[in-house]
Amino acid sequence: MAKSYAPMTQQMLQAFHSQHLETAERLAKMILSINSKDLIALQVQGLSLAMRGQVAESVAPLYKAFQQDQKNPELLSNLAKAQQGAELFQDAIRSYEKLNALIPNNPQILTDMATAYAKAKRYDKAGECLDGAIQIQPDYFLAWSNRGNLLADMRLTNDAIVCYKKALDIEEVYGETGYVTNERNSIRPTLDVNGIWG
Repeated sequence: MAKSYAPMTQQMLQAFHSQHLETAERLAKMILSINSKDLIALQVQGLSLAMRGQVAESVAPLYKAFQQDQKNPELLSNLAKAQQGAELFQDAIRSYEKLNALIPNNPQILTDMATAYAKAKRYDKAGECLDGAIQIQPDYFLAWSNRGNLLADMRLTNDAIVCYKKALDIEEVYGETGYVTNERNSIRPTLDVNGIWG
């Protein structure tokens, strides 16, 4: 049976890789009408839907694919992101926990899982995930930035500012009013050298 739609699978993959997502999705549906468990077609259908902004609809095919290949970290990551995008935060948390079990001590996974926890208003668990990510990779920008966002959501403004400074790798905000610190560090020396600064 696989041979009967192998050319269609190739066309589907070509359409998907060249960003012809409607065509890829249509071909995936045709393949799934022949074999409802085709792993590649399920993934292409789910990803095409998600990339076209139909995130809620993308969850079902990605979940069906995951049921067949539960040790595939890329598939599990795509499922978790789709669940989170569809505001299925508890499902996303479960998927991220499974992903974390497959690939332990990964700061990106912990940071993504923290976002799902925060969206579910489970700030304590979100904080634990971000602390874990920062412990593994102390200079991980996204973990520090998300930690700042989390603390800001909890109305802990001063603590949030500390995290944002860590994310930007700055000690204090300084310089001329109206410029962000990075602009302050580069704009005046550049203009001084070019004789433009006053």
